[in-house]
Amino acid sequence: MRRDNATLIGTLLALVAASLFATLGPLSRFAACFDADTLPGPLALHARTSADRFHPQGMPSSVRLKDWMVNAKVPRAIRDRLPLLVSGEHIIWVPGFRVGQPFVVRRDTQRIIKLVFRKT
Repeated sequence: MRRDNATLIGTLLALVAASLFATLGPLSRFAACFDADTLPGPLALHARTSADRFHPQGMPSSVRLKDWMVNAKVPRAIRDRLPLLVSGEHIIWVPGFRVGQPFVVRRDTQRIIKLVFRKT
């Protein structure tokens, strides 16, 4: 009986998450959702530095940000002007390109934060 309850709860959470994504609407390149409970500190925007490392969504580990930008074909002209969203010491999002793997929304995510990056 206990296993049936766990399955039912998992199914309900999946339905709630699907409903939540439907209400959030489609995301553009400059909008992203994060698992709010995984953020290690306050959010801030920073320019890149030569020592930056980034753990992009879908990759098994972190890589040098410069190497990732080259491989992701981020245009050279915007690499130094592209703001990075950081939390604590971690890059959580390169707006317009990729979210950091540790901060993606998962099936067990309880709180989601949606951010939209707009040019002013």
